[in-house]
Parts: sequence; C-alpha cells; structure tokens
Amino acid sequence: MVANDLLVEQTQIETDGSHHSVYEANVDHVDVDIEDGTIDIKMDVREDAAQRFSRIWGDIRDT
Repeated sequence: MVANDLLVEQTQIETDGSHHSVYEANVDHVDVDIEDGTIDIKMDVREDAAQRFSRIWGDIRDT
C-alpha cells in the first residue's frame, strides 16, 4: 500500500528511545462505479507541498 501511495509511513520515536512505524491513509476519496459488469475506480490521493507545486508548475508550462 505504501508503494502504491495509498499509505504514508512515518517513524514515531517514543520518549524511551524506542521507535516504530506508523501509517496514515494517503487517500482523500474513493469512487467505485459498477456498470454493465465494468468496474471503474477513481481515487483522490493527497499531495505534499512539493508534489502540488510540481503539478501546478507542469500545468502552467503546458498551457
């Protein structure tokens, strides 16, 4: 799920010095449509600031 950007993995450090992985959903919304035996899935995945900037800059350059 991490490799497909559905989850974001972070390391949480405890006060005793131990640490473990914590996971957070990276999906804002999922639509599943089933029509005539066809399944259509659309996902809205969260973007971090760098991804958002790159997407916006790419949109500007393409116009």
